Amino acid sequence: MEDTDHLILQGRLDDTTLEELTRTISRLRQQGSRKMLLQGENIRYIQTQHLEKLARPIRVFRSTGGVIALAGFSPATLDAIRRASWYRYLNVFRTREEAWQFLNPHSPPSGSSPSPAEIPSPP
Repeated sequence: MEDTDHLILQGRLDDTTLEELTRTISRLRQQGSRKMLLQGENIRYIQTQHLEKLARPIRVFRSTGGVIALAGFSPATLDAIRRASWYRYLNVFRTREEAWQFLNPHSPPSGSSPSPAEIPSPP
């Protein structure tokens, strides 16, 4: 069974954290990642004009057979993400459990996902 990389995004998605997320997606792809869950309940702010920085790593991730799911983003945050050109390449779910089940349809139900990695956010 393939592993799913689980990233918790928190704080602000500004220029600095978007650059870090871009590098993380690229690094995980280079390490063989094929499934990624981005969890966003704790996002307080998104710098929408810089969201396009994620377009290339997401396209490359998908072009190598990768699947990305988003879960738990607030309606306001999700609205900002929906305006990005790469949004159509994502699978969006209300909860982490729904996204996990989508990415891992043959695994036991919720509560069995591994501990996620966190993308640090500046204060």
